[in-house]
Amino acid sequence: MGKTKIQLFLLLMAILFLISLRMIQPAADPPESLSMSGGPYGDPGGYAFNARNKVLFGQWEVDKMNSPLYSSPIPALLTFLSFKIFGVGFVQMNVVPILFSCLSLVFVFLLLRKTLSGSQSLAVMGFTLLGANYLFLMYSRIANRVMPMVFFLVLALFFFQKGSKNKKWYLFAGASSFLAFMTKGVCFYIVGAFFLGLFVYLVFKLGVKKAAVPFGFCLAGFAFCLLLWGIFIYIPHGDDLKSISAINVSFLIPPKSVSRMLYYFWIRPSILFERAPILSLLSGLSLLLLLFRATHEPKKLSLLEWIMLSWFIISVLYFAVIQQRVTRHFIPQIIPMVFLSSWLIHRFLRSERITKPRRLHFTFGLVLFFWLLFPMSKIAKPILDKGPDVFSKIWIATSLLAFLSFLLVFLIIFLVRRWPKNFTLSCPPFMKKATVVVILLGVLFFNGRQYLSWALQPEYKLQHISFDLGEAFDHAAISGLWAPVICLENKHRAHESFPGFVNDEKDFLEKFQITHVFASTAFNGQEIKYYRQNFPSAMRKAQLLAKYNIWRAEMLLYDLKPSTSLISQKDEFEAEIFTQRQGMPRYDPESSGKFAVLSDKWEPGFVTIVSIQEKIPEGRYKVIFEMKLEANLSKAHPLSRIARIDIVAPETKRLLEAKDLTEDDFPDSGGYHEFPLTLDIIRPLKLNFRVYSDGLSPFWVDRIRIEKISDV
Repeated sequence: MGKTKIQLFLLLMAILFLISLRMIQPAADPPESLSMSGGPYGDPGGYAFNARNKVLFGQWEVDKMNSPLYSSPIPALLTFLSFKIFGVGFVQMNVVPILFSCLSLVFVFLLLRKTLSGSQSLAVMGFTLLGANYLFLMYSRIANRVMPMVFFLVLALFFFQKGSKNKKWYLFAGASSFLAFMTKGVCFYIVGAFFLGLFVYLVFKLGVKKAAVPFGFCLAGFAFCLLLWGIFIYIPHGDDLKSISAINVSFLIPPKSVSRMLYYFWIRPSILFERAPILSLLSGLSLLLLLFRATHEPKKLSLLEWIMLSWFIISVLYFAVIQQRVTRHFIPQIIPMVFLSSWLIHRFLRSERITKPRRLHFTFGLVLFFWLLFPMSKIAKPILDKGPDVFSKIWIATSLLAFLSFLLVFLIIFLVRRWPKNFTLSCPPFMKKATVVVILLGVLFFNGRQYLSWALQPEYKLQHISFDLGEAFDHAAISGLWAPVICLENKHRAHESFPGFVNDEKDFLEKFQITHVFASTAFNGQEIKYYRQNFPSAMRKAQLLAKYNIWRAEMLLYDLKPSTSLISQKDEFEAEIFTQRQGMPRYDPESSGKFAVLSDKWEPGFVTIVSIQEKIPEGRYKVIFEMKLEANLSKAHPLSRIARIDIVAPETKRLLEAKDLTEDDFPDSGGYHEFPLTLDIIRPLKLNFRVYSDGLSPFWVDRIRIEKISDV
């Protein structure tokens, strides 16, 4: 096999490997640290809602929750086809974003190869920067419409590249830009950046008059798709689209107040820098060099360079002044970062030496000033926060930042002008290649470490809940913002209800014959408060069946029509409604109710903590913990402690009684076994009954009972 064939084989293996990473654990939950929002958990079910209804119930529309169908029709149709062919489930749902992610990678590779002088190896390097990026990789398997949007944006770039050779391709670039906007409207600023980059490129290349025709092709492609969308989607289904925009637009539009904009600027999160520091530094430096070229030799910039410049700058400015800056909105920004970084590495490898610039245009000094405001503000903020209170005032802090940036610009220009004309910097070829290898290895290590921490210990909480609800209930109708996602693996009806968003009628529960509520306590308990305030009678009669810890929220499962046989007695406490982070309510036909808590098999920690709010009077008591080992578990740690049960007085934080449990303490016959603790109370006390897992062997906790033996 020749050297060229070996290289092609290795390149192909690298590409297939990066694509295959997207297909590992396709049904697993996203990492809890992925986003400051619970969107990666709950949103995919909402987007798949109509496709699921069509497959299971024969109708696209079952209530007013139809905005995902009409706001993202192409992914919705592909989700329907996946459900129709393979059945409804998490894997089938996540196949769609995985597909769009892989297609995006393919087109990015083709574009990089074109813009990197046809170099296969450099194109694969850029492909790796994107394909191995942790955020891009994780969102590649989350069905929240980010990946379809990214694909259509990349496809538009592909057509823009071809349009620079034949203007008719601009028609398809405009059409693809609209498809991206239609799929997820939050990319409106990126579409605007595309048009701005194209216009500037055409003006410098052809002049204003001659630029009108090719620019018109792009506008025509966009306008034609907009017309079709307006006729077939917006006019008949405008109310559905307005319902989803009403709850999001206020968070995505810059405020009218300049002071508020500056406030958002100072508190903006460093999501991409924290998750992709090497890529951020490379793209930031590349942007500076591109700005230098744009201010000194604008006619030499290619179309893609102008588009990436516009995309990067507008994105940074946009996210600096808006309120909602959740992780998913930053994913498209990774695309220009990859191109800018790849171009920088390409120029670095091709350059012979670094020489003094012939001149520095005033415009470059101006853009350098604004460029410096962003990194300087991140450096200055923690210093200003520790200083006098006067520096915490927005206008004073901003003025000081502007002054410091101006001084730094002045210093840079002064040093460049003092740079000796004959002084140059050069780097041997082997050092350049070694530097690039180190950069690539650093990127792989940093992203690989984050990815492996998730992939080696994945969680399937959402899928397990969905399976359990299918076994626990017959023909249920579940309400909640996450109801669609927890119904993916069962055939229950799911409905969302939230004020100002969807299905917020006063008779919602009766209209759709809701049997259960699955509501979150996140964001100050907005959702659970909504049910308690708007449906007080139903919620007073409801029974809390389980408490799930998912992401950073507690999800509460209520039965609106509880059976009297399942209602706990006063001195009996179901462990599944007191679940802690290392416990998970699971359906168990052997339990006293329908659910019991299963301990985490990976991490040590408290499984359940029953907190008694009323003081227990004086007397001798027996507290009984009903527990069992996981079925079919081989006793790998017969003598090691696997759990501890204890009783604590929370007011004094004093441990009253405790017992360590090993695997040998559980009978081989299986089933729940009672582990009692005896306690003497000499004065009324509030008590906590706790079960701790050492993370060695999974076990179940059903309920905890307290029985009075005698008076003291």
